[in-house]
Amino acid sequence: MKTIAFFFTVLLLVGCSKDNGPESSIPSNLKGTLYFDWADEGTLSIDTETGVKGTFLPSDSKRNG
Repeated sequence: MKTIAFFFTVLLLVGCSKDNGPESSIPSNLKGTLYFDWADEGTLSIDTETGVKGTFLPSDSKRNG
Protein backbone atom coordinates (compact mmCIF):
# COMPACT_ATOMS: atom_id res chain seq x y z
CA MET A 1 0.00 0.00 0.00
CA LYS A 2 2.87 2.41 0.77
CA THR A 3 4.33 1.72 -2.67
CA ILE A 4 1.10 2.73 -4.41
CA ALA A 5 0.81 5.92 -2.34
CA PHE A 6 4.45 6.78 -3.08
CA PHE A 7 3.90 6.16 -6.81
CA PHE A 8 0.86 8.46 -6.94
CA THR A 9 2.68 11.15 -4.94
CA VAL A 10 5.64 11.10 -7.34
CA LEU A 11 3.28 11.10 -10.33
CA LEU A 12 1.43 14.11 -8.92
CA LEU A 13 4.63 16.08 -8.27
CA VAL A 14 6.06 15.35 -11.72
CA GLY A 15 2.74 16.06 -13.46
CA CYS A 16 2.33 19.46 -11.80
CA SER A 17 5.84 20.69 -12.62
CA LYS A 18 6.04 24.09 -14.38
CA ASP A 19 9.75 24.15 -15.28
CA ASN A 20 9.16 24.27 -19.05
CA GLY A 21 6.22 26.70 -19.01
CA PRO A 22 6.12 30.26 -20.34
CA GLU A 23 7.37 33.16 -18.21
CA SER A 24 4.06 35.03 -18.41
CA SER A 25 0.86 33.60 -16.98
CA ILE A 26 -1.20 35.45 -19.62
CA PRO A 27 -1.93 33.31 -22.71
CA SER A 28 -0.66 35.06 -25.85
CA ASN A 29 -3.27 33.58 -28.20
CA LEU A 30 -6.12 35.66 -26.73
CA LYS A 31 -7.14 38.79 -28.58
CA GLY A 32 -9.39 41.52 -27.27
CA THR A 33 -10.10 43.55 -24.16
CA LEU A 34 -11.69 42.55 -20.87
CA TYR A 35 -13.68 45.11 -18.90
CA PHE A 36 -14.20 44.97 -15.12
CA ASP A 37 -16.53 47.25 -13.16
CA TRP A 38 -14.93 48.04 -9.78
CA ALA A 39 -16.84 49.80 -7.01
CA ASP A 40 -14.03 52.22 -6.14
CA GLU A 41 -12.01 52.66 -9.36
CA GLY A 42 -14.66 52.73 -12.08
CA THR A 43 -14.45 50.47 -15.13
CA LEU A 44 -11.01 48.98 -15.80
CA SER A 45 -9.85 47.49 -19.08
CA ILE A 46 -7.21 44.80 -19.58
CA ASP A 47 -5.70 44.15 -23.01
CA THR A 48 -5.41 40.36 -23.29
CA GLU A 49 -2.56 40.45 -25.82
CA THR A 50 -0.22 42.65 -23.76
CA GLY A 51 -1.66 42.37 -20.24
CA VAL A 52 -1.76 46.16 -19.86
CA LYS A 53 -4.35 47.42 -17.35
CA GLY A 54 -5.96 50.81 -17.78
CA THR A 55 -8.92 52.84 -16.54
CA PHE A 56 -11.70 52.87 -19.13
CA LEU A 57 -14.36 54.90 -17.27
CA PRO A 58 -12.92 56.47 -14.11
CA SER A 59 -15.22 56.92 -11.13
CA ASP A 60 -15.37 60.42 -9.64
CA SER A 61 -16.51 59.35 -6.18
CA LYS A 62 -16.23 56.32 -3.95
CA ARG A 63 -19.28 54.09 -4.25
CA ASN A 64 -18.57 52.04 -1.12
CA GLY A 65 -19.39 54.70 1.41
